[in-house]
Amino acid sequence: MAISIAPALMTLLLQAGLPGTEAPNRIEFDQLAVLTSQAGAPCMVPHESTYGAVDARGRYVLFGEGSDRLQVFSPQGDCVGEVGRPGSGPGEYGDIAAVEVEADSLYVYDLGNYRVSVLGPDLEVRRSFRPEMPVLGMRVQVASTGMVVANLRYRRPEAADYSLHRFAPDGRYVGSFSARDPDHSRAFHAGDQVWEADPRMWTFRLLSLDGEHLRTLSPEPPSWFPEADEEFDYSLRTPPLPSIGGMWPDEHNRLWVMIRLPGSDWESGIREEPDGRRRIADRTLVYATAIYALDATTGAVLGSGRIEGFATRVDGGLLGLVRYDDRPDLTYTILRPRLVDGSLGAR
Repeated sequence: MAISIAPALMTLLLQAGLPGTEAPNRIEFDQLAVLTSQAGAPCMVPHESTYGAVDARGRYVLFGEGSDRLQVFSPQGDCVGEVGRPGSGPGEYGDIAAVEVEADSLYVYDLGNYRVSVLGPDLEVRRSFRPEMPVLGMRVQVASTGMVVANLRYRRPEAADYSLHRFAPDGRYVGSFSARDPDHSRAFHAGDQVWEADPRMWTFRLLSLDGEHLRTLSPEPPSWFPEADEEFDYSLRTPPLPSIGGMWPDEHNRLWVMIRLPGSDWESGIREEPDGRRRIADRTLVYATAIYALDATTGAVLGSGRIEGFATRVDGGLLGLVRYDDRPDLTYTILRPRLVDGSLGAR
């Protein structure tokens, strides 16, 4: 059963629909848990760039950019404990870049050690392996066969023009596919298939793990989505450009798309340094998050919604909203997006 969002959060989180999108239905968000980072506690929300996964027991496993350990919370949001420590030995990590769930296992990609560790249901290390050659910025995706698919750049001549790379369960290189620019393509796991998109383009491609192109969706983009030739303003004197931050399919043949866009008061999170340069000092203020539901066959827009704040995808079709609570403590609110059909009710 859905847990109601506290009234104090309601005005911060929920804005039904988005202006100018012509989405027929709205997306609302059910709050499932609030994971809290407190001084002295054994668990913490790593920082503003926190990501998560839901393991086979329903626990929330969090990591942040550069993390050397995992933070584990119960399905109710209680602290379970930390897993891992800094280093290069078994159960040690240098820079956790991705966590992927497959059956009762967690695949943890450690960019610092160029290693994938496979954890069992008790979060013990079952085995580990290294891809044959280093992968930069790798996102792990795991097929039911145990094959690992890596996203982004791979240091091998025959892989240079591709963004997706296949590895056998022991780390042996199998081959590469997809013709997207490896510096810009983003791919997202969908069982034994992959959805791929450029963060700045409103086009979505479905591929098999053998590299077969199955489908391309080109829905009408939202009116506020950037043109293909627009560039990010690194001076931070204009709002950040919207970009696709995640995709996932569901059992109802819908493709959910997460878009990071400027918050309603984005400049409040920008700090100007004494030398005149500007930098993002608080992502939770700079960004908002839009969610779209598309028909995964036709690309038709089924609904949209928006939350104020910096959200990241939690593996399993959930979102994690990063916010400060009694600064400097962070919270990570687990939300489930829900399509609300005005004539048929919520689904």
